[in-house]
Amino acid sequence: MEIPSSEWIDFGNLAIGIGTFALAFVLGIIGIISARKGRKIHIADKRQEWVSTFRNYVSEVLTLQQQHSLIIKDCSIEELDALMKELNMASNKIRFMFDPSDNRRDKLEDLFAAISKDFADKNYENLAEKQYQIIQITDSIISKQRKKIVELDNSEPII
Repeated sequence: MEIPSSEWIDFGNLAIGIGTFALAFVLGIIGIISARKGRKIHIADKRQEWVSTFRNYVSEVLTLQQQHSLIIKDCSIEELDALMKELNMASNKIRFMFDPSDNRRDKLEDLFAAISKDFADKNYENLAEKQYQIIQITDSIISKQRKKIVELDNSEPII
């Protein structure tokens, strides 16, 4: 029994339809996977921006604190006031990078407040120790974010 040519055309059309559907399905899955990876890369880029900004702000605070301790004896009230204003501004930039419920923010705020109190009392004995504590907290934060960047982990908010 021979199949007429019109039936071959019907089988051919059916095969083309099935192939087209299969191709669309595969391309759809590839698109979804690609979109998810693209989102992870986007979040990793945002995390990297956050880490860079955070590092710059912490460096600024530590530098201003160090500068304050070095020039306190030889500066005018106006210079000291301007320096304290800059230091408070830099500290606030860091403060607002965190969620208010984040306990690391509280630790940093406590250290900033303690250093400011020491400056008001002209006590510079523990400045290096408190700055080291700030660096330890900062390093743990940056380390955690770097790990998430490398692994393209977007399981939780940036901060």
